[in-house]
Amino acid sequence: MAGCVWRPADEDASTVFGFNVADKKWTNALRFPDAVSDLAPHPGGERLLVSCWDGKLYLLDRAGKSHAMLVVDSPARLQWNKEGESAVAGTQNGEVVCLSADGKQRWRVKLPAAELPPLDRPIQRVFAEAPIYQVSRVGPEHAYVGDTWLIKTARGGILIDTGGTSGIPFTLQRIKSAGVALQDVHHLLHTHSHGDHCGAGTSGVRWA
Repeated sequence: MAGCVWRPADEDASTVFGFNVADKKWTNALRFPDAVSDLAPHPGGERLLVSCWDGKLYLLDRAGKSHAMLVVDSPARLQWNKEGESAVAGTQNGEVVCLSADGKQRWRVKLPAAELPPLDRPIQRVFAEAPIYQVSRVGPEHAYVGDTWLIKTARGGILIDTGGTSGIPFTLQRIKSAGVALQDVHHLLHTHSHGDHCGAGTSGVRWA
């Protein structure tokens, strides 16, 4: 999903269920204060790192006992290193946070963000006869960001797919260039669940 956290599908997506493969039984459920955005089991299997939409990271043991909590101010994606000596959290606010195995912060870096260059000219219709615009990022990597189409109507716009999360600024710029305000995109259709077609639709942007 291009590094984007997952939006909860349900209002109360705050419970993590474990399944014992050997015994074919469900283990105790772990409940968190807010919806879970990501989780990463420790390579050794004895701990679990969980990110929630309350902007906090929780480190628990297998029994569900909390060992550490770290505020990162947004939901995050998580990954342990191979040895389990440290973990990295990539936040939706554009920060990378490194944690030690005991859940303590080692370092925290804010990634730089660059402004988009302006378009050379307003985008044009794909077909002169129909108000359809190609609004995803284009270029050498085009095959990896998905096709995103905007159908312009008298009431606003209909969006077909959203592309990947890395292309959101480009897509918003091109929708605006086509003469449609984001709040006027009133329908969104996802053709399938690949990240390069629906990833940006899970990002927290209000598409429709």
